[in-house]
Amino acid sequence: CLAWVRPSSPFSMAGRSTEAAPTVVGGYELRERLSGRPPATSVWRAVRLSTGAPAAVKQVRLAGLPARLRDSLDCELRFLAAVSHPNIIRLLDVVRTPGCIYLVMELCEGGDLATYIQRSGGRVEESVARNFMRQIGNSSYHLQYSPIVRGILVSTIDFDSM
Repeated sequence: CLAWVRPSSPFSMAGRSTEAAPTVVGGYELRERLSGRPPATSVWRAVRLSTGAPAAVKQVRLAGLPARLRDSLDCELRFLAAVSHPNIIRLLDVVRTPGCIYLVMELCEGGDLATYIQRSGGRVEESVARNFMRQIGNSSYHLQYSPIVRGILVSTIDFDSM
């Protein structure tokens, strides 16, 4: 299971690609594909139709998903449902369809840490790095006794816009 940490950042997600026509799933309109590993997963920028609130929707296709990855998905669901911390992405809803599971999560406009570092030319200012590390450390401290967290990857650290 991976921790989804959300430090703040000035990084923008401008320039992401759109793919298929908008689709509605569980009251959310999927508008723009942000990331993922097609064909198994996609992460979409979405809007809750009843309120207009933004969200990120992770679409996981179940067809052909190995048992190990299904276990990892179950672990991610348990983790996100059990954790409440300002620096950890909140799970807002889970929508299950016959072919997919959709994890509706809070949207972090800033993208992920790996992309931020790449777009920064592989280097970030010391003060920025210190702020990131403080927030990652704060959320890690909160999670240190959690039985479901095994590690944090740079690609699972997403940013709010500042």
